[in-house]
Amino acid sequence: MSPCKQPTKPRFSDERIRRFLTDCFFGHLEGMKEGLEEGLDPNLDRFGECPLEGALESQKFEAVKLIVDHGADVFRKGMLHRAASKSEQSFLLYMVRAGNKQDPSRVASWVNEWCGRDHDWAPQRKQKTLQWTALEWVVLGGKVESTCALLEAGANPEPVNQRRGSKPPQPLVVQAVLNYRLGTAGALLIAGADPTPLMGRLKGVHKDLLDGARIGRKKPWKTVSPRPRPPKPPKSPASASNRFRA
Repeated sequence: MSPCKQPTKPRFSDERIRRFLTDCFFGHLEGMKEGLEEGLDPNLDRFGECPLEGALESQKFEAVKLIVDHGADVFRKGMLHRAASKSEQSFLLYMVRAGNKQDPSRVASWVNEWCGRDHDWAPQRKQKTLQWTALEWVVLGGKVESTCALLEAGANPEPVNQRRGSKPPQPLVVQAVLNYRLGTAGALLIAGADPTPLMGRLKGVHKDLLDGARIGRKKPWKTVSPRPRPPKPPKSPASASNRFRA
């Protein structure tokens, strides 16, 4: 009795896969739909790229939505950080909602995942020393809605980011205030970030900045007058005439 034959997945040429990845990179919806209907895997990894990575680089929400709705793995290393680095917040918000649908048990660890500042998801870039969370990207980018979404999903409001060979950086809430990200700083404080470093490091006009954040207005950081430069000594007639001598 012959064993049952397992259904084989269609095999695609490198040219067809490259064309599909190119469509994802440029956000060509018709080409993406055609490839997915032919049976191309939304989680394929060829030529150092994946469809979700390309869709995020296209910066077109419909492209990201299409590839995620067809089963792209949002938990893939570095994809959340890539979405957090984009200026449009809809990418990250949709991926967080998709993560809650795909596997709610992985969301808490996923939103606290470390990744390099310059997207070190490629294997050859794992030697980077500076690691960031997606929360740090959106907080320092001033994205209040994305910050609240990550905090609600279980992100730690006090990530400890270590740099090898140098002193630890300032707490995230202090960095947010120093960079005028008052809305995201307020979200961190509401989520339970320790306000003690703010009181110890920020004085005078800095405390007024926090008051301005609560009532929705910004105040100037600090007015520093430039140092007066000493007047230049006048040039003697002899030195001026020497310039034109042969």
